[in-house]
Amino acid sequence: MIGGNSPTSRPLAGLRATVVLNWADLGGAEQNALTVARSLRDDLGADVEFLALTDRQGRAADAVRALGMAWRSVVVNWDGSKRAKADDFTRFLLALRRGKPDLVISYCSLPNVLCGLAWRPAGASTSVWQQQDVSPFKRARDSTRRRAAGRTPVLVANAAHGAEHLVSEWGAPRERIRVIRSGIEVGPAMRDRDEWRARLGLSSDDFVACMVAHFRRSKDHQTLLRSWRRVVDGLDQDGRRAVLLLAGDAYPMQDAAKALAFDLRLDESVRFLGVVDDVPGVVRAADVSVLSSLREGLPRSLLESMGAGVAVAGTDIPGIREAVGAEGVPFLAALHDVDALADVLLVLARDSDLRERLGASYARRVAQEFTVDRMLASYRETLVEALGSAGGGRRRLRARR
Repeated sequence: MIGGNSPTSRPLAGLRATVVLNWADLGGAEQNALTVARSLRDDLGADVEFLALTDRQGRAADAVRALGMAWRSVVVNWDGSKRAKADDFTRFLLALRRGKPDLVISYCSLPNVLCGLAWRPAGASTSVWQQQDVSPFKRARDSTRRRAAGRTPVLVANAAHGAEHLVSEWGAPRERIRVIRSGIEVGPAMRDRDEWRARLGLSSDDFVACMVAHFRRSKDHQTLLRSWRRVVDGLDQDGRRAVLLLAGDAYPMQDAAKALAFDLRLDESVRFLGVVDDVPGVVRAADVSVLSSLREGLPRSLLESMGAGVAVAGTDIPGIREAVGAEGVPFLAALHDVDALADVLLVLARDSDLRERLGASYARRVAQEFTVDRMLASYRETLVEALGSAGGGRRRLRARR
């Protein structure tokens, strides 16, 4: 972690920070938010709370409370008429203002838009927009989106192509954008490889692939399942069994994925695990980790697999390319290309030495390029600079004292 406990190394001591999230689920954006929030409090001295745009409870809310931080909710639907959206915005603004934040940090599109418009009226000194994905956002007018981005002092993208997305799709001023790559820590497994395989009825000779991703349309489980039919058939000719592990929140696309798996006669070759509490264990139980997404910022699940020394495959999109580097590009397939993805998986299935070499190389890459310390050091510099430029945060802090 960054910083120490001396006053000079805790430059945000006494400042109030509100982290705004869209959901209470625990995905990549929420995990990054937790990491940053903990450092803000423990290393930089800030008083940190979370504000979620939902009254649902989930693992993100549980994790925040386990860290001893406040979790507040305000329901923002952001649909319907102009009047309904105006009411949503007013309700959000009042909720944000109640936290008396000096610093506002938002994650995901709707929180980014709302905070871009509300941070000044809420009395904050500055606001940081976290761009974690490159998904289209159509729930606000183009003029509203651009106004929100233009009013935000600092915009952080977790990947290089995310910065370009901010410029081209949101109209963000390029000079305000910082690229801070996500940092990950590979936690210990609760169950080792043999335990997981035994639990799932898998032998040591089975070829096992896993995908850790919530069942969202953008993850394109359909292409992966169609590819897996080819992998199963190909390895069956070699006298081997192939099993695909799918871990992630079921909403809203798991039922459709199960129906397709049934239609493809993959009943015995695909396991739907739901949300698992031992992602490191599941990943290490697999021979290959795969991500068939249509778009990604910088995919945390793939980085975690790489950090665990597991070979990876996926779709050839900018976020995955940035994660795997040049060495991993040959193991990426074009979007929706069922045959190409199957071919990549079959190459990896049939060459254990290749998988081992790739896994070791990926682990080194993560240890060099995607560490938590590196990410937090960049955040510290960015946040201190942003608050220093704003000036008001220090004036308000002195006034409170």
